[in-house]
Amino acid sequence: MNFTQLLELLLKYIRVWDAFLYVVHKLRSSNDPMMIISQCLLGGFCLWIVFRFRTPRKRDLRPGDFEDRLTQFRAGRNPLAPKARQVAQDAYTIVRHGGLNDTDPHMNMTTVVITSPDEGERAVTDFSTTDFMRQSRSKGSRIAAEGTIAAFGVGSCGPRGFYGTITPHMDLENHIGEVMRSMINELITKTGKKMALTTDESHAAIAYSFGYATISSVISAFVKHQDYVVYDEAAPSSIQTGVNLSKSAHACAFSSTAVEGGRKPTLDAAIDRLEREAAVQKDDNSHLRRKFIVVEGISAQRGTLVDLPAVLAVARKHHWRVLIDDSFAIGVLGAKGRGTIEHYADQGLLSDPAVVEFIRDYVMVTFTFSNALGSIGGACFGTKESAEFQTLNGLGYIFSASAPPYLCTVASHSLRTITDESEADLATLRENAVYLQDKLVDAGLAVVSDPICPMKVIEMPFPGSVLPRGVREADGDDLARFDDVQTRYSRVCKTMRTTGGYLVDRTVFSELDPLPLPARSGVKVNVSSKHSKSEIDGLVRSLKMALDAEF
Repeated sequence: MNFTQLLELLLKYIRVWDAFLYVVHKLRSSNDPMMIISQCLLGGFCLWIVFRFRTPRKRDLRPGDFEDRLTQFRAGRNPLAPKARQVAQDAYTIVRHGGLNDTDPHMNMTTVVITSPDEGERAVTDFSTTDFMRQSRSKGSRIAAEGTIAAFGVGSCGPRGFYGTITPHMDLENHIGEVMRSMINELITKTGKKMALTTDESHAAIAYSFGYATISSVISAFVKHQDYVVYDEAAPSSIQTGVNLSKSAHACAFSSTAVEGGRKPTLDAAIDRLEREAAVQKDDNSHLRRKFIVVEGISAQRGTLVDLPAVLAVARKHHWRVLIDDSFAIGVLGAKGRGTIEHYADQGLLSDPAVVEFIRDYVMVTFTFSNALGSIGGACFGTKESAEFQTLNGLGYIFSASAPPYLCTVASHSLRTITDESEADLATLRENAVYLQDKLVDAGLAVVSDPICPMKVIEMPFPGSVLPRGVREADGDDLARFDDVQTRYSRVCKTMRTTGGYLVDRTVFSELDPLPLPARSGVKVNVSSKHSKSEIDGLVRSLKMALDAEF
């Protein structure tokens, strides 16, 4: 160390000593010495943080480092999305719907005009839409929509809980609540037992802006990780999504058509299995867990009707709640189109006072507006506590923009028309459904749907038409055979459009479905209250020839 370095070191220590003396002087003269100490400590800590981290010395890459890292990246990376399967697509676009105010004499409420690149433009009889009452094409729905647009515009402001709720939303919820409460009160009155009736203070409805998100939001709102839920193995993607979002550790699929020794247990057996597992795991709080049975009134995949009295009997036996997705039953079943509960009540199968009390207190009903109501959105009806709970926990309610007000008005208008003015049309719809079923069976086609359901699913006994664990978990050979069957059904639909002049659909499944549930290929035919017997006869003849040509 030379003289200059020694001098610099002494000056450095002198500056530190001067700083120390300055701090001591401040502490002696200050009225709050602890404040000075804390400030000094904070300043010292900041300096320590700043000078503590050193930039590491950059290491020079060896010649082979870059190639090694690039090879590891290419070998270890996974695609963000799975490779898309090359399956047949029904490529057509509906460009015009027939309606009551149509000036073309060849257009009516069962006719649509479609166009496609290889088929051109043509008018066909529509047997694909689930608008069973053709409310979306009625003059009354159009007038109701135009009036609401004139008053409120075409859109709302935001989510329901954030400036998105306006008069049409509340009117729709009040109307749905009124319709469903009147149905339950009629059940209570028929029992002859003194029982509390439902009121707007005890039961209410909540409306969602998107039908698909309704049932999935309700399931995920009420079912959490430690709760119990059982669902049909033919559940659609919306129910699968709800079960998946709930993250329930006690979820189980059941088969409504299971036999002893079958692949999926019956409803009673599925619940017994979950309760036995809870006993083995010594879950002392299992009686406090929420437990739900999720069923569809009419199955979206099969067109079958749920055995609601049997479901309610099992639910009462095990003390479980019931969630009914009536998306394809509202506006279809029951004397006034109020769904599955009304359908079985009309048959006298829900006359037990204990069953009616259970329905009043422990059953929730969800449905979409996209089918018989001819609009967009969905709703859930239950106790008022359950409706209020969803306003804070229903994902589709909280995080979705509220529905355009005119869609709420159309849904309310359609519901009022069906429940108050359409008993004859409902009877015609059921008559057409039974007539179509009889004709299909007489033609030798295998119909898996129930006669009273307007949605018919026809399945041909062909190898590879069923994937027991769905598209997502199928192996390559099974998936290839399944795709071949789907391609055959796609050609059937194309033949029906080009040769027969009828628009029909087919069952479609995706590898994105979250649960490993069975996938079954088939053709879907949806009949409406506006179809004539001659149109149904022509459809059956064309469908029989198209299926025989492919299978």
